[in-house]
Amino acid sequence: MTLHQSEVEELQNSDVRISGRERLHDGYRKIDRYSFTHRAMNPDADEWLPVMKREMCRMSEASVVLLYHPESDSVLLSRQFRLGAVLRNEDDPFMIECAAGCVDDNETPEQAARRESFEETGSEIVDLEYIGHSFPSAGSTDEECYFYCARIAEIPAQRYHGLAEEGEEIETFTVKPAEIAALLDEDQVHNSNALILLNWFLRHHARLQEKWG
Repeated sequence: MTLHQSEVEELQNSDVRISGRERLHDGYRKIDRYSFTHRAMNPDADEWLPVMKREMCRMSEASVVLLYHPESDSVLLSRQFRLGAVLRNEDDPFMIECAAGCVDDNETPEQAARRESFEETGSEIVDLEYIGHSFPSAGSTDEECYFYCARIAEIPAQRYHGLAEEGEEIETFTVKPAEIAALLDEDQVHNSNALILLNWFLRHHARLQEKWG
């Protein structure tokens, strides 16, 4: 179908022309097929590339939070089952992750970070530092992730979280900075958001200890 004028106006980029959108699936995930072209980067080529058609999984913004307890110098991580890992024959589909979740309507990414941290780990955030944002797989989805590092008041005693009736089970555990380096070096972390945040943490660990310790 042709894009509505309001949708065209939202896409303010002079280097892109979007001429059509078709909703292919409207379930748990929404999938649209776009017809578009973009301006060539090569000055010796034609100004515009041929029109392409691509399917995109439409998703909301998400907040991802690395939870740090400076008093014990520990990071609180989690494990969750992920079907995608099974489909790629991963030996262990229970992936090491950071607290994360979608940003709800009328909610800021920071508010979502605080809410999701409590819902998934039981942690109360005392202070929050914004790190940056990324598009995990911009060729196939419009998901945008906002990254934070949070100081938490304490390590919650409860280990398991989530609603079993919704197919959600989250196991939490703590690691020390030296253990984080070992997890990374031994290829134990396969969630891209966790990889970004854990590598960032190791580079900023001393500063965070001075700031929050």
